[in-house]
Amino acid sequence: MQRPRWVRLPCVLKRSEVHDHNSKGVRSVMTTQRSFSRLASAFALGLWLGGVSLAGNLVENGAFEGSAGADGLPTGWAVVGEKSAVSYDADAKCVRLEDPAQEVSIRQPNLSLEPGKQYRLTCQVKTENFEAKGGAGVTIVDEGWNWSCGYLRPEAPTADWTAVEKVFTPAPSANGKYQVVFFSTEGRGRIFAQDIRLEPAD
Repeated sequence: MQRPRWVRLPCVLKRSEVHDHNSKGVRSVMTTQRSFSRLASAFALGLWLGGVSLAGNLVENGAFEGSAGADGLPTGWAVVGEKSAVSYDADAKCVRLEDPAQEVSIRQPNLSLEPGKQYRLTCQVKTENFEAKGGAGVTIVDEGWNWSCGYLRPEAPTADWTAVEKVFTPAPSANGKYQVVFFSTEGRGRIFAQDIRLEPAD
């Protein structure tokens, strides 16, 4: 997680003239807007202590929150391929692919990434007696279905929830758009994913 860049907030001074009725002259006094500076500093400190990225997650609903829609998935996601192999657990906030004999994926298209810039893809993945001949896991693909980050998943056929991440630099996409994909090709067993995040790495 990247710390937010600190910005020095100037203390703004405002000169006001106050008439002193007990004297003949005009006395100049300096007033400061210290309340705003203190509030802004406290807010920035809170962001830093909380580990909050100002850029935010580029994946919509990567936490898989909310009730399932008509296609059985949370908002922001769509199924492509063998739909019977996909299930969503709203309580556990995860998506499962089970015994997908053919290629199946849940996807989120139309991500806007900057080619040549570094990004960090992170997620939690679990496997149960899982193997896939054609690959499986969480990845980012361009228009030509090329990925620069490989695919994220534990190596073991059976593994409890595992945090995996990859820092990568996307190549140019033909249409300028990318997709985040959780997929399996010719798989057996079960693979789960949750908490998918994509953020600038620099």
